[in-house]
Amino acid sequence: MVTTVLFLSAGAEEANPFVNLALRSVAHPWLGLLLVKIIAFAIAFYCWRIGKGTVLVRANRFFACIVAWNIIAVTMSMIQWS
Repeated sequence: MVTTVLFLSAGAEEANPFVNLALRSVAHPWLGLLLVKIIAFAIAFYCWRIGKGTVLVRANRFFACIVAWNIIAVTMSMIQWS
């Protein structure tokens, strides 16, 4: 969540259309992002309860890559601006 906010404050736009809609639909972007994270947590909890651990492992790997991408993009942006 923090890397997404940092990424957005660096001037980037959210690529996920659902997250982008949530960010634009509320008064403050943090609220939209929090709503998306609560929904994601509910889905993850459901997967865990029905024994779909493999889905959770794959999702965690995917989102770890997104966080890494956000960190790299913000770092590159900061280097370019200095």
